Amino acid sequence: MPASTGCTIGLVREALASPVSDFDYSANPNVVPAAINNLATCDSVRKGEPLW
Repeated sequence: MPASTGCTIGLVREALASPVSDFDYSANPNVVPAAINNLATCDSVRKGEPLW
């Protein structure tokens, strides 16, 4: 396993620990809040649909 994988997993774990309500939409105004909220439900994953 490459050394960078552990770091990446750690970043993902940290990101998952934050509630969606803490997401800073002002950091990137191109991010659509409805899209983030939809992704947070994991409905697409349960249905086997592609994320994008």
